[in-house]
Amino acid sequence: MNSLLKFGLTVAASVIAVRLMSVKPIRNYLLNAILDSAVFMIKRKLR
Repeated sequence: MNSLLKFGLTVAASVIAVRLMSVKPIRNYLLNAILDSAVFMIKRKLR
């Protein structure tokens, strides 16, 4: 259930990110934030 909730939040965040992609500074910021959170999640799973 917890992983399902995380998946839903990730999908929602992706949809919001795609909608904001038209603004370039926001796009760069979002890409960095998404990469950071992805690396963070992977590190947590490897522990």
